[in-house]
Parts: sequence; structure tokens; C-alpha cells
Amino acid sequence: MDGSVMSKILYIILVAVMLIISILFSYYPAYLALVLAIQVPLVFLVVLIITRACTKYSISIENTNVIKGDKVRINIEMRNRSPFPSGNIKMVVELYYGNEKRIKKDIYTSVLPFSRRKKQLDIVAEYTGVMVVVCKKAKIFDYLNLFSIRMFRKRKVFKMMILPKPFEIDVTYPVVNNIELLESCTYHPYKKGNDKTEIFNVREYAPGDLMRDVHWKLTNKLDKYMIKEYSLPIKIGLDILVDFTVNNRKLNNIVLQDKILEILYSICTNLSMKQLGFNIVAINRSNGETAECSVTEEEELVLTIADIMNIIVSQGNNETVNESILFEKSVSTNLLYITATISDEFILAVNDMDVNNKLYIIFVALDNKAEIEEKISKLSSDITYLVVDANLKEMGNINEIKL
Repeated sequence: MDGSVMSKILYIILVAVMLIISILFSYYPAYLALVLAIQVPLVFLVVLIITRACTKYSISIENTNVIKGDKVRINIEMRNRSPFPSGNIKMVVELYYGNEKRIKKDIYTSVLPFSRRKKQLDIVAEYTGVMVVVCKKAKIFDYLNLFSIRMFRKRKVFKMMILPKPFEIDVTYPVVNNIELLESCTYHPYKKGNDKTEIFNVREYAPGDLMRDVHWKLTNKLDKYMIKEYSLPIKIGLDILVDFTVNNRKLNNIVLQDKILEILYSICTNLSMKQLGFNIVAINRSNGETAECSVTEEEELVLTIADIMNIIVSQGNNETVNESILFEKSVSTNLLYITATISDEFILAVNDMDVNNKLYIIFVALDNKAEIEEKISKLSSDITYLVVDANLKEMGNINEIKL
């Protein structure tokens, strides 16, 4: 039972006993005690109102981007500028992953007159993804815990990205130099290259420029030589297709999505260190959200993963999109597919794929291993796959992926 509720019950019982004694025995001290029992809380209420008006607070979080396993520190500071010490101050802090509440903590403090008090709360980032810290409510109580006033009307919400801790996973795949791959190239937005089929920039002529690079139409229009600069083609040799759809149990959502993100980040880190470009196509069929991005430099990776977490790792109720959209958006002959679910439609689509496509499937399982193994048996023998236990703290049996 809440302490303030217990205080109210005890106070009512005390006043009732004094009232009965004063009526039955006409005992003067009982009358005096009854009057004091009624008046003292009113005095404390006035002090509470003054203290609340003179007490300021601030709540902050040191880091909004942390790595899984790190501590998130919540700083709470109270400043009391009144001549009275504050009563008990109670704050409620809740921690959410997606829509699932994982932690609820009650924080108690008080502040002396004309002073400040700092309070710190450390919360361990338990799972990868979007973590939300909510300071739901804060109340300041009088000295008897009978009355309370809210410290703030709106709840304080802090949203944090919990990045995975990358593990060593060596990824290798054959580089295919064919026309299909060339047609699927993207172009660097900030660096010039030598692809004459795509113009990066047009600038004025400078000594040493070749006349074959002159932009004749613009030159005639501006009446001065203008030179074409060509784009830098980026060959993407691998598509990473990620299905974040999991079953409806909320805790399973957190655990499975945590492991999927951990695997994805570890693979991407390895590829980025090798300076290999790749595409990521992600989907969450439970909320209809999709995300697409190309990563060509190591600096882009953290932002890319953060964007995917923000868009994809959220909960929904109804299946709205089919996973076949992942393969429709693929442009590479090397495909790495990460998923926690496997449907009959997916089995058919994969078995009908072009034999020139290299496909490697990573299944993340929690409590549906038997179901996954049964469906895996229907896959073509040409397809390489791996089953990972989502409960493992590390990567388990993933240390090398060869397409």
C-alpha cells in the first residue's frame, strides 16, 4: 500500500478516536488534541504550497546514444529556495523498449531550506533498439504525507538509441563484374569519379582540362567553356535483407529484435572495415514500415543503423506487408537474409529464385525452433542457412559467412 494512503488512514483513525474520547468523557486535553490534529495538517498544507512554489527541478540524461550493456544515468536536481525543508518528493521513472514496459522505479528525495539536492539513477541498457525513459510523475508531500502537489503536469520523455555491441563475423562473397551489377550501381553524392554516363558537376574551364569533357550546349549558352565532371560509381555487391517481424508476445519482440539488430550491426561493421559497399533493405510486416539505404563508408554505418532502429523497431498489431517486397527491392546477386519468421510463401519464393543468385539465410529462433526447422527442411539444398538462438549473449555459432 502507498505510504501516503497509509498516512491518511492512520490520520483518520487518530482523529476519530480523539473525537470519540472528547465526546464520551468531556476530557479537555482530548478537545485540545483534536483541535491540534485538525489545525496542524492545515499549517503543513500552507508550508507545502510555499515549498512547492519555491522548489525548482531539472531532469537530464547524460547520453542519448549508448551501447548495449552500458549504464544510462538519469540526473535529477532539486533546488529549494524557501525557508522550510521540503517534505518527501516522490518521482516515478519507467523504462520502455518499444511498447513493452521493462522497469519501474520509485525515487524518493527531500531538500533542505535554501539548498539543492542531486539524485542519480543508473539504468542498464539491457536490449538493443529504441529505449524510452519516462519520468511519469513527481509529487511533493507535506510532513505528514497527507497532502501532495504535482511537481510537473506533463511527463518527461527521453528517447535513446541503444546500439548493438558488434561481434567479429567474417563475411565474404564473390564479386561479380557483369552488366547487371553495373546497372545497379549508385553514385557518390560528394565525390567525383569517371563514369561518363552520369554527370556529377559542371564547372568553368581550367588549364589542363580535356576538350572532350566540354559541355558544348552550356558553353554556347554562357559563351564560355564549361567542363563536365563525372560521377563516382559505387558498386554494391551485397544486399542485406532484414525482416524484423516477430510473433505477438511482447517480451519475444524485444529479445528477437535485439538479436537481429546485433547480427546486422556485426555483419555491417565487418563489411565497412573491409570498405565493401552494401545495401540494407529492412521491413517490419507487423506495422508496415520499410527502410532502404546504401552504405559505402564506415562513417555512415552508425547513422544508418540508428535510422533503421527508429523506423523498424516498433510494435504493431496486424500484418500489412508481405516479405516478398524485400526480394523485389534487391539489386545484387549476393543476398544475405536475416529473419525470425518463415512463411510458406517465402519458401516458395526462395526455391523459385534465379540459380545465379547467392543466398545465405540466418534464422533467429527463440521458442519456435521446431517450427523453423520443419519449414527449413522444405528449402532447396542449394541454399545455405544458419539458425541462431536469440537467448545467446554472443553470436553463438556465427563466426564466418560465405556466400
